Amino acid sequence: MGRLAISLVGLALGGCAQVWGLDETTADIPLPPQASLQLDRLSMGATMERRPADLTGMTATYLIEDAADPSGMRRIPATLADSNDRWTAELPEGVAASVEFTQPDLTPFRRLYTFPNRTLLSLFGMYEHPGPEPAPMTAAAAVQITLPSPYVAGELLRLYAVGPWVYHDFAPPADGATSLGPVTVPYDAANWPTTNSAKPLQRITTADRVVALRYSGNLLTAAGEVVPFDQEQGATTNISVALSPVTQTPLDVKIDPAGTAMRLGMTSPAGASVAMAWSVVAAPPAIYANNQGPVLQSSGIAATDGGMITLPYGNPFTGIGWRSLFTFASNKSRVYMVPPMNLPVTLYAGLNAFDEVKAGLQVEQAAGLPVLVSINKIPLTSDGLTAMLDPATPVELTLVADRTANTLYQFNVYEVAPNSAATAIELKIVYAAYGLEPTIVVPHDVFETGKSYLLRAHTIKGGFPTIADGNLQNRDLPYSVGYLDSGVFTVTAP
Repeated sequence: MGRLAISLVGLALGGCAQVWGLDETTADIPLPPQASLQLDRLSMGATMERRPADLTGMTATYLIEDAADPSGMRRIPATLADSNDRWTAELPEGVAASVEFTQPDLTPFRRLYTFPNRTLLSLFGMYEHPGPEPAPMTAAAAVQITLPSPYVAGELLRLYAVGPWVYHDFAPPADGATSLGPVTVPYDAANWPTTNSAKPLQRITTADRVVALRYSGNLLTAAGEVVPFDQEQGATTNISVALSPVTQTPLDVKIDPAGTAMRLGMTSPAGASVAMAWSVVAAPPAIYANNQGPVLQSSGIAATDGGMITLPYGNPFTGIGWRSLFTFASNKSRVYMVPPMNLPVTLYAGLNAFDEVKAGLQVEQAAGLPVLVSINKIPLTSDGLTAMLDPATPVELTLVADRTANTLYQFNVYEVAPNSAATAIELKIVYAAYGLEPTIVVPHDVFETGKSYLLRAHTIKGGFPTIADGNLQNRDLPYSVGYLDSGVFTVTAP
């Protein structure tokens, strides 16, 4: 039983980003000369901890479209404040400006915010407890799990560390066994794979929660919390946990598989294979539309399914604030053989929706689905195209969505190239741009002549309860996102 493969946009995690802006202007008030961008770091572990980001070593530059500048964009470097969490700059009064910056991602890349305001507050998330440390060398866990009923063949027993976001699945005990172990598990990447983005293995501390889970199929049937502990160098931690049965209740959720599949058939490039699934997860970061956490129940679905979901689920972790997050994930995929080595890459269009479980829940794919993506008005409707881009002129990115009443728009620029061994294609994110309109202008140096790229265009609907008064750091549900991978294209010079 594994995690659902769901594409998420809401946070800046391993190549995806979240942008929030504060608009302190109106159409009748000129833009002031002072501009600032402030970042908070959200540590997503067993609890959500937010604090000012340390931007030491990062950069920020304000960009103003200017035909008189050789690059087409005038650049005004920002100054990092003494607090190290905020950039400031003096800009021409009344002139619109975007801001390009880097933030302390695992692999930093440039981002562009194009909001019509001078003061911006942004939030980016990392899978960690505050102050994460590398895993200690040669640490291990000696695990014994007591079961509430005899083991049945095919069940899964798992230990899940929330904070480091890693898990270990045990070899099954004998049929009829009422316990597992003791078994010693080395604490290393081979025995504890991550549940999210690739990152160094982190030390388990008392700030984390380690939980033991028992599954029958995709249903969590029993669980137990491990007494918090601090890992030590070269030490073996004794873990003894008794599982308790999970009280189950039927879901009462309505989705629209047929309507979702129909929308996914409207994109260009067209996809070939539709996949849909839903899940309920006990998610510490649920309010951020992030479904990391122990899966409570999940299932694949077909376009012909009626859409009424009544399977049982139970959440034994509500007492520690892990809310039951329902995700309806869908995509339609295509495969492109990238020349000259004809290596395959799988590309997607998708719709994902998130909401907290409740009686009578109707989960709508409310976000627009991008159906067409263009670069400098060149429609990227198929793979293998070329795009002639002037290396001294800003580049226009545009999407067309099937629904236009969206909250945010986002473009991720991926370089498409073989890995170092030339055995597979890697998609490397090189830029991300965000704004309130479906057209965003980015600097010319985002793209290099001779390289191949794709644009992943997103539309985001909901999730921002105080957007009317400009506070985009506050979050709520429901939240939905649509996305489309454009045709792969190669940049040529004029």
